[in-house]
Formats: sequence, C-alpha cells, structure tokens
Amino acid sequence: MTEDDSEPKSLERVPSGIPGLDVILRGGFFQGGVYMILGRPGAGKTILGNQICFSHVAAGGRALFVTLLTESHARMIAHLHGMEFFRPEHVGTSLIYASGYEVLEKEKLKGLLGLLRRVVRDHQATLLVIDGIITAGAMAESELEMKKFVLELQILVELVGCTTLLLTGANQNDEDQYPQRTMVDGLVRLDLEPAGMWTTRTIEVLKFRGAGVILGRHLFEITNAGITIHPRTEALLGSDSRRPGGKRAPLSFGIESLDGMLGGGLRSGSITMVLGSPGSGKTLLGSRFLAVGARTKEPGLYFGFFETQEQLVRNAAATGTDLSRPLESGLLEIMWQPPLELIADALAEKLLAAVRARRVRRLFIDGIGGFRDSIVYPERTGRFFTALANELRTQGVATILSEETRDLFAAKIEVPVSGLPAMLDNILFLRHVELRAQLHRIISVMKMREGQSDSTLREFSIGKEGIDVSANLESAEAILTGIARASPAPPTASPPPRARARGKRRRS
Repeated sequence: MTEDDSEPKSLERVPSGIPGLDVILRGGFFQGGVYMILGRPGAGKTILGNQICFSHVAAGGRALFVTLLTESHARMIAHLHGMEFFRPEHVGTSLIYASGYEVLEKEKLKGLLGLLRRVVRDHQATLLVIDGIITAGAMAESELEMKKFVLELQILVELVGCTTLLLTGANQNDEDQYPQRTMVDGLVRLDLEPAGMWTTRTIEVLKFRGAGVILGRHLFEITNAGITIHPRTEALLGSDSRRPGGKRAPLSFGIESLDGMLGGGLRSGSITMVLGSPGSGKTLLGSRFLAVGARTKEPGLYFGFFETQEQLVRNAAATGTDLSRPLESGLLEIMWQPPLELIADALAEKLLAAVRARRVRRLFIDGIGGFRDSIVYPERTGRFFTALANELRTQGVATILSEETRDLFAAKIEVPVSGLPAMLDNILFLRHVELRAQLHRIISVMKMREGQSDSTLREFSIGKEGIDVSANLESAEAILTGIARASPAPPTASPPPRARARGKRRRS
C-alpha cells in the first residue's frame, strides 16, 4: 500500500442542477449517497426529482425514475411538458421511467430490491429517483426489515456510483418514516405554509453527512422554468469584511452647495439613506447622482419599484437631468420591478448580479420599502439589509437608499427598519415645512461617517434647471416646527376727519 492509498479519498459531488440548491448543499449531493426528500402533497417533490433527472442527463448522466403507487407516468410526463427543463428526446433513452409497485405488492421489499438491482445495472444509471418510498415502508413487516432494505440499497448504489433520491409525502413527525431517516445520508424537507394571504414555499436541509450545509429555511418558487431556490441573503453574504482601500475621492452630486455639505460628495463603498416625505425630491436627487457619475464614465444602476424607465427618464428631464444619454451609452441601467409578490432574496440576487456584471460604481435603490415588503418573515429584516449593505461595500459601490417618512411634515427621523441606522454611513433628511403659507423643501445631513459635513438646515428647490440648494431659511422656529403661522390682520384704516364729523352730526 502506497502513502497515497492510505489516505481517504474525498467523495465526488453530483450537482443537482436546481438553481440555489447546490449553493445550500455547498456543491451538490455526494456520488453514491442516498438522500430522502420529505414534503406534503403539493410541496414540489415530484417536480424537484424530475428536474434533477433532466439536468443530470443533460450533463451526460443516465437517470432512472421509479414510481411506487403514485400518478401514472403518462400523466406525470403530460404535467412536465410545460416545464422549460423538460426535453422529450431524453425520455426512454438516457432517462427511463419504471413502476415498481406491482413487484412490491407481490414480492415485498425483497422483490423491489431485486428490481432496482436489475434496472440500475441494465440502464447503467448514475442517478436513481424513487417516488413514493412511503409505500415501501408500509409494506415492510418491521422496522428492522425496512432498515435492511435501505442498507442493501445503499450498498448497491454506492457500489455502482448511483446517487439516489427517495421522495416521500410523509410529514416530518410521522413515526413510520423514522427507520429510513436514520439510515439515509441526507434529509431535505419541502414545506408549504401560509403567510397572510400568501403561501410560501421553503426548503431546509435537516441532515447531510460528510459536509456542512447552509442551515435553516430558504424560500423557493415554482415557475415554468421549474424550481428556483433563493438561499437566505444573510446566511450567504455579508461576512466579508474587506473594504475599498486607499484614499477614496468623493463622488459628486454635481450640486456645488450640496457637495459642500457632504465634504465633496459620497465615498465609494458607503451606504447613504435619503429619507424624506412624499414628493420631497428623493428620486430626483438619486437620479442626479447617477447622471453625474455617467459624465465621468462611472457605471450606474437604478433599482426601483415605483417608476418605470419611461416615467423616470421623463420626470428627470423635466428637472434638467438627462438620463437618456447614459442609457444609450450603457453607462446607466434602469431595473424596475412592480412591488407585487416578490422574494427579497431573489431581488438581492438580481441586484448583485447586475452590480458585478456591469462593475457598478454608483447605485440608487429607489424605495427600500420594496425590499422590506418582500421579506416574508419580519424578524429577518435587520440581518437581511445588513448583509446586503456589507456586500455592496465589499464591491466598492457608492449606494443610495431612499425611504419615505410617514408624515408629510416630519420634524424628526423615523427609520422604519430596526437596526438599519447603525449600518448606514450617511443620512440625508429631506422634508417639507410651511412658512408664510407656502411649502418649502429642507435638506440636512443628519449623519456622515467619513469626512466633515455641514449639518445646517438648507432650503432647496426643484425647477426646470434642476436642483438648487440655497442658504438657510429665515425662521428657525418655522423650520423646526413645520407649522404655518397666520399673518396678523392689517389695521383698519381710520376714517378721515370730515367723515367723523358728519357721523357725529347724524347721531346728534
């Protein structure tokens, strides 16, 4: 025996081909392992098993899908026809469907094992999926018999290098599934659960021998493309502490007085919140930041929920900011998604993919409420935003987040996300105040982590020529309270002397 032979060999991985699943498993299943997929009816087990099969054969493998008292193969394939991963040319060639129930009913577990041995050998299968393994458990005369079946199946598939998935509709607490769970190499559970009027789908790896996985539940969705899993952002990102090094030149807004308030502008790798009342100018300010960056060849990205590209370009043009040229040159990308039933982790994946692909230097997320409302479980909110912000810092992106205050005349900051202010580098506060029966816009720098800032309150206006930040307002009291004061009524003019005299004569 050589020195190399004495060292244990690492097991090869078999990718699942399911977007996001191999990330959670940190590489895929182990070749020759036996894994159980748990889930209630409708959770997505059959789609998962078939999608893995089609992905496997597309990569050059050979798959075998065996059913035990489940839907017919013809009906199953008919349902799969609408899925993008379905390829009819693989059915009957590199992917074989077989039924094992008849043999199981007549010859019990011993007969089923013999059938599996034959079809795996004859087809030279490298992937085996058994749908309805709970039926085999029901046929077992004892727990010991079921354990022996799983053990012999493990020996068989390990010997030929055939990765095996056992699909079962049992709930996680069913006692009759306990023997199989103790024997298999991994347990993956699919769940359906209500979240208000929405139903969420989650996946969780409960057991995985031989490697670490990303624990906890992760959301997934089923579309025409099949199953897509979105690993939790806070479990996947945010641990990298790297930051842009060296001296970082400030990134300008192109508004001299505002840049002066910010010590020249925002730094690369910083997170800035523009917090303000509705209509205070948050979107226009963020758009201006992107447009100015395009002039200096800094790629920018607008990621928003409420304004389409046409609306954004039109509104910006009305205030002197041209977004059409940066769009045409490719220095600016506008990504809009309606705030409907979205998954926050999917949004984060989409955002970060665009940032990396285009090497974005300036980012404007218009309305973090779109992210917040798509976080199904509110207890995640703070950790989600912290992980996303840390990743954007690592990428060296100067990021602006916009958020609305609840009150049109808010005189104090109320950041709606718990723990968010601590991870922000800068906060710009925009609001309306009433002064002498007119509305005014006020801007102030409430927080700046790097460099020197001017924290005085400034009035700013929005017109055809753009955004103008001017000097302080006249009335500090009006600025602080945001309350209009009624002007005193003008004094009544005294009648002329002759009129007073005539009045006296008439009264007399």
